Amino acid sequence: MPKSNKRDRLVQVATDLFQRQGYENVSLNDVARESSVLQGNIYYYFKTKRLLAIAVLKTWENQLVTALTALEEKHNPRERIIAFLEFANSMGEMYTAWGCPIANLSHALLSEPGENLDPAPCVYQVHLTWLKRQFEAIGYPAKEAELQSQQLLSELQGGIHLAHVMGYRELLETLLVRYCEQIRAL
Repeated sequence: MPKSNKRDRLVQVATDLFQRQGYENVSLNDVARESSVLQGNIYYYFKTKRLLAIAVLKTWENQLVTALTALEEKHNPRERIIAFLEFANSMGEMYTAWGCPIANLSHALLSEPGENLDPAPCVYQVHLTWLKRQFEAIGYPAKEAELQSQQLLSELQGGIHLAHVMGYRELLETLLVRYCEQIRAL
């Protein structure tokens, strides 16, 4: 297997394991075993589990940028925000089962003593910057657009968390349907 494929496979497997088992419960050896990479070889790609987690977050950030760029094909900013919310709703079953993978991994990394966390805020900043642009395109002044984007993302994350903790997917679905109605009314 070429080097880049091994690294990509390690990140892909880590993504799945971190989500299903929690960052704290996964070792580099677990990731190596599930990836069919010799345990000693994982250290060639990732010296620490933290560096592997950061690679997972960077991968999510890149995927998010790609997905949000694809939403730009929708001509109306309201339609773009609604498509964003509908995508979140389509992930409702996964969110209910395991929570938000970005939030979970970010929280785990922030909990590590003495470590600085750069990538997780970057993933959230991609969301916030994109949403702010959409609200500005609707006609909100910059400061209000920023507040709207923060509120939407905060409520979305809160809804995901409650759906997960309570095991109640409909809670998230109801929130997202309500938000879509509010966006249509803008």
